[in-house]
Amino acid sequence: MQRLLHGLAIALGAGCAVAALAAEPPKPVSKTQPAKSAAPQSVKAPGTTNVKGTVAPVKPAPTTVAPVKNDPHHVPPAATPQPAPQAAPEIKPETKPEAKKAAEPPPAQWSQAEITMAKARCAALLKTVDAVTMPEAPIRNGACGAPAPVRLVSIGKSPEVALDPPPLLTCDLVAALGTWLENDLQPLSKKHLGNAIIKIETMSDYSCRAAYGRTGNKLSEHGLANALDIRGFVTAKGQLAYVLEEWGKTRRDIAREIAAAKAAAEKAEQERAAAAAPTKAATPQQAAAPVAAKPAGATPSKVEQLATGAAEAVRGMVKSTISNGTAKPAAPQSGHALAPDHLGGPKDTAALPAPAETAVAVSKKGRFLREAHDAACRIFGTTLGPEANEAHRNHLHVDMAERKSGGFCE
Repeated sequence: MQRLLHGLAIALGAGCAVAALAAEPPKPVSKTQPAKSAAPQSVKAPGTTNVKGTVAPVKPAPTTVAPVKNDPHHVPPAATPQPAPQAAPEIKPETKPEAKKAAEPPPAQWSQAEITMAKARCAALLKTVDAVTMPEAPIRNGACGAPAPVRLVSIGKSPEVALDPPPLLTCDLVAALGTWLENDLQPLSKKHLGNAIIKIETMSDYSCRAAYGRTGNKLSEHGLANALDIRGFVTAKGQLAYVLEEWGKTRRDIAREIAAAKAAAEKAEQERAAAAAPTKAATPQQAAAPVAAKPAGATPSKVEQLATGAAEAVRGMVKSTISNGTAKPAAPQSGHALAPDHLGGPKDTAALPAPAETAVAVSKKGRFLREAHDAACRIFGTTLGPEANEAHRNHLHVDMAERKSGGFCE
């Protein structure tokens, strides 16, 4: 009984203690001492470095949402499109530095350094020649142009020679023209024409184009303001020495005439042989019989006359154009004398009588033009005239092209 009462007392004491604890109010927090909060923790995201006291944003890892089976309201999330991988640009190795340089287009303008150097060179060259020039603005058109071109108004002194129309040229070409005029043109004009030149008539100067007859579309010297085409010359007494009218026959002209005369003679010979042939087959006795000779003084047939005339025409042309190496020309020749190998005519001239003249018959003006052309060949990089081709039949072309083996002359 005592043990039972002792157990009840213990149970009642524990229950009162629990009730007292539940009824006790919480203690207030002091205002002077703030409640301690948890210290900020540094969260370091992969691949980043955080500053103390800050929390770096953490990219949520991609989660895979498993589809819920038998749920009619479940819509699976759309897949994020991934960009297609791009191929790396192809890099072609350069085999030669020149190939890369050649592929680059020329600059649109001359540099100030290029213009300054060209003007300085121009001023030095013009001091060596009597010339009236007007400076022009630099020209640049792709590969064409010149950094310091000038307009040539006149050249020479006593007399002053005008250029009509005034061409646009480089100062190098102006200086070369001055040398040609003083050393060759004026002395030759006085020799063949009797007085000095006072005007040079021009045809073409600066022109951005390809060179005539050159492969690979190479740029003409005209495209560099480094070439001049000359129609002719005018003397103080008004004489006109034009290339087209006064040059005379070229080697091409004479070769064509000789070929035509030779063809005519061969045709006449064939017609004569056909006329002399019997109209029907001859018997063996007739073929063996001697042919009766024509009596002396008999008149030749018309066919025979044609054949004889054509043969004499060919012989006459050959005599006037081909030298046999024994006779000297009666008149000065300019270097355009004809040789048998250049004509396409007969090679054997031993049976021909010595010709009275070995050069092509030309006028005084023609000799002046031919000798002026030959003198230009010693000064300019290129000299072309009627003997070069049909495109230069009506003018003389001179330019300052740089060549490894001297000048080019035709």
